[in-house]
Amino acid sequence: MDKNKLLGSYEEAAILYGKFLVDGNDKLANKEHSKLTNIYQKLCELSDGNELAIFLNHKSHFVRCWAAVHSLNKIPEEAEKVLIDISKGDCVPINITAEILLEQWKAGELEIG
Repeated sequence: MDKNKLLGSYEEAAILYGKFLVDGNDKLANKEHSKLTNIYQKLCELSDGNELAIFLNHKSHFVRCWAAVHSLNKIPEEAEKVLIDISKGDCVPINITAEILLEQWKAGELEIG
C-alpha cells in the first residue's frame, strides 16, 4: 500500500474511532485504534512516519489527536501544542484522552506505535 492510501486509511480510522467512542462502542473504537497503530507502523517502515503532520490541523479533533500522538517522537513541540489545545477544548471524551496521553508522554510512560 502506498503512503497516500495509508494516510487516507489513517484518517478514516481516526474518524471512525471518534464516532464509535462517542457512541459508547468501546469494542469498535478499540478496533479502529488498533488500525491506527498498524497504519502508523507501516508508515514508519516506508519513511520516517512524519507524514502524519499534515493532519495536525485537521477539522476532526480525533484525527488531530492521534496524528499528534504519533508525531510526538518526530515533532514534539508541534504535537504537544495540538494535544494541549484539544485537552483545553470541550470535545468530550477526546479532550480527556489528549490530556492523559500528554501527561503520560511528559512522564516518559507513553509508548508510541
